[in-house]
Amino acid sequence: MLAALVTFALRLPRTLRVVLGLLGVGLLAWGVTLQLLAPSNSSPVVSSTATSPVGPERGASTTSAAPATLATPATPAAPAPRPDLTLLASSAFSDCGKPADPAAPPDGTSASKAQMLAAQQQMKAYDAGVTAYTKCVDAAAEHIVAQYQSFVPGSEINAVRSLDMKVHNAAVDQDTLLVGRFNQQLRIFLAKQHPYKSPLPPAP
Repeated sequence: MLAALVTFALRLPRTLRVVLGLLGVGLLAWGVTLQLLAPSNSSPVVSSTATSPVGPERGASTTSAAPATLATPATPAAPAPRPDLTLLASSAFSDCGKPADPAAPPDGTSASKAQMLAAQQQMKAYDAGVTAYTKCVDAAAEHIVAQYQSFVPGSEINAVRSLDMKVHNAAVDQDTLLVGRFNQQLRIFLAKQHPYKSPLPPAP
C-alpha cells in the first residue's frame, strides 16, 4: 500500500506535491499543539505543611522563629521624698523645750522682801532656761544644715538658718523684756528700802 501511495504521489504534478507536503506538515504541527495543550491527569503535589500546619503539640518546629522579647530596661527607683527642712527644724526646735514665761513681777511699792527674793529666783531660772533653749535651737539647726547641705538647694539651707535666727532672737527678746520688767520693780523696791539721802546738810 505504501508503494502504491508513493507511485501515486510521483505521478502528481510537482506543484500539487508541494501543496500536499505543506498540508501534511501543518496537520502534524496541529496535532503536536493539541497534545501539548491537553490537561495532565497527574495531580500536583501539595505540601502537607501548607494545608495542615503542625502545632507545637505534635513536636514540629515552626519555619520561622518567634521574635525574641526585648528586655525592658529597669525603671530607676524614685528617690525617697525629702522632708521640708523648715518643718523639720520647727519640730526639732519644739523638742528643745522653751521655758514658760514667769509670772508678772510683784509691785515694788508694796511687795515684801520675801516676794521680791522669790521673784528674783524665778527670773534667774527663766533666764538660764532661755539660754539653754537658744543653744539647743542653734545646735539643732546646725545639725540639719550639716546633714542636708550637700544635696539640697542653698535656699533651703538659708531658710533653716533664718528660722533659727528668728526663733533664737524671739526667745532672747522675750527674756530681755521680762527681766527688764522685774528689774524695774526691783529698783522701786530697793528705793523704798533705802530712801535717797541728799548730800546737802539740812537747812538751819
